[in-house]
Amino acid sequence: QRSPYRYEFEPPKRMGTSAYDDYFRKMSANGENYARIWMSAWWAGIEWNPYYAPHYRGLGRYSVENAWRLDYVLDSAEKNDIYVDLTLINHGQFGRPDAEWRDNPYNILNGGMLKSADEFFTDSTAMEYFRRRLDYIISRWGYSRNIVFWELWNEIDLTLNYNTQNVKKWHETIHPYLRRIDPYKHPITTHYCRRDADPVVWAIPQIEMIVGNSYNAEMVKFVLDFFTKRKPFEKPMLINEYGVGRNRTSVENNLHAGIWASSMTPMTGSALFWWWPFIDHFDLYFHYKALAEFWKGVDRREKKYQLTDARISTGEKDIGVIGIQNGNEGFFWVYAEKVFNDKRPVDTWTEKTGRIRFNSFSPGTYSLEAWDTYRGSILFKKEVILSEKNMEIDIPEFTRDIAIKMRKK
Repeated sequence: QRSPYRYEFEPPKRMGTSAYDDYFRKMSANGENYARIWMSAWWAGIEWNPYYAPHYRGLGRYSVENAWRLDYVLDSAEKNDIYVDLTLINHGQFGRPDAEWRDNPYNILNGGMLKSADEFFTDSTAMEYFRRRLDYIISRWGYSRNIVFWELWNEIDLTLNYNTQNVKKWHETIHPYLRRIDPYKHPITTHYCRRDADPVVWAIPQIEMIVGNSYNAEMVKFVLDFFTKRKPFEKPMLINEYGVGRNRTSVENNLHAGIWASSMTPMTGSALFWWWPFIDHFDLYFHYKALAEFWKGVDRREKKYQLTDARISTGEKDIGVIGIQNGNEGFFWVYAEKVFNDKRPVDTWTEKTGRIRFNSFSPGTYSLEAWDTYRGSILFKKEVILSEKNMEIDIPEFTRDIAIKMRKK
């Protein structure tokens, strides 16, 4: 029902489980290989209140109808080479925003044992029921190589009366159990909404990956903020939600900025855009195709890539650069700040140019490729020479943005 602005179209409803066949087919054809799926009450949750829907049976009894739905989606994911972050609990089940607590079977009013939603983290009976649900989830879907990791919570910091120590202890209790019953040892994480979230929980070994949101028009700034705040924990990380805008153009620009900026950091993958009906309706999968073409054949493992310290040295004031590099190769996204990284982004732009100064490349001859970030094609190739006295290159003329690959010959 939601949208980042008043859509020009009516988002499709009642598409059924087979909608994923269409989504995954298009995603796969355009180089996407990752999706996030919630086990929410309105979709693939298995344990909920029978008054909410007749296929639910309350605590400890699981919906075979929804279990079949998840079977189907994971089969489709396998056929299309899509890997899934499976989210086991969404915040609304135990929180105020998107409140579902009144329908929750753990609620004492529905025959459960909890007087308040936050007791879920401390009540031993509630914990035992959740362990039983994990038993079923692992038994039924633990086999899947297309599940990337278990995301225990979505936006856990939006749950009622959030308490750091209770949440920390809950994960320290649940994680060993889940690790013990999962024969294939899928990584385990929990998702946070807020910018600064909870470093106390991030730090515990039971959180094996750090995931969260980055909803902002200053997309590059917030991608970098997301990365730098979490880097000290030395864990894989990923932006699992983003996407803002006041109209179609600004939302599409935010989509574009998010995947390119995040891919130019040492994170696990590109950021996940929230407004999938927007992408599908306007057939914007080509943004991912271009990104996939740019990175095709690049093995990022063991390369010790770090955020670049490259800077725009001359040219337009509103040009930015973000990238990753080691001493011999680098990948860079050069962009118009006012389009992709501004509190009030503009929809129009003019041609830009300038120079980039590097500080961390070793001197030598480099091959340079300039890429069209919308078509996923090479605009041109050339050689550039970097020396101790001259660590700068000319930026090819561009309008909105351009991507650059550099490798030492």
